[in-house]
Amino acid sequence: MKKLATFFACAWLFAGANAQATSLWVKDVVYVPLRSGPSSQNRILHKGLISGTEVKAIGGREQGWIEVRTKNGREGWLPEQYLLDQPTAQIKLLKAQKVASDASAKLSELETLQTSLSAELRDTKKQLEQTEKEKQQFNLELHRIKSISSGAIELDQNYQKLLEQHQLLQTENDSLNAENATLKADRRSSYMYNGAILIIIGMLMAVIIPRLKPKKRHSEWT
Repeated sequence: MKKLATFFACAWLFAGANAQATSLWVKDVVYVPLRSGPSSQNRILHKGLISGTEVKAIGGREQGWIEVRTKNGREGWLPEQYLLDQPTAQIKLLKAQKVASDASAKLSELETLQTSLSAELRDTKKQLEQTEKEKQQFNLELHRIKSISSGAIELDQNYQKLLEQHQLLQTENDSLNAENATLKADRRSSYMYNGAILIIIGMLMAVIIPRLKPKKRHSEWT
């Protein structure tokens, strides 16, 4: 009797050690044959539609079978037990991941555009600073020439042209500043949108992963 009790104790310890090992899950993929009629005796038109395949119901429904049409136009019958009225959780997760990927790509594009505009803005500022220096030098030269030359009118006209150029550069600089501010706002919105998508993905995974875990079987010895 003691030997039997010892045997059961060792078996229980061994089972407990195995329960602490790393768990693995086998991917569940079902192939459903498409048949020519509403029974398993009818001819198979397609060896198997993989789980998650989208089909269209075309009206027929008989004894647990539904008449459907595949995306490539093939028509046949499938057991109703293998059909759902909405995409599987895995397909929804893949779609959510695609949305997140597109959002990340858009964000990267906006960041690249902002970098380009920032570089262009720096160049414009340098040109504006150079123009401002030239304007100051021209003012000094104009003042000197007006005092010693009879061509003051022509010089004044040149000065007015320079002022117009300066005004155009100033306007361009203001426009680039406004565009850069808009891009920054778009970038913040993209971060918030991307964060929301990642939260949705996390929630979906939190729901899906527990469902994928196999149920523990109770030992017959316990």
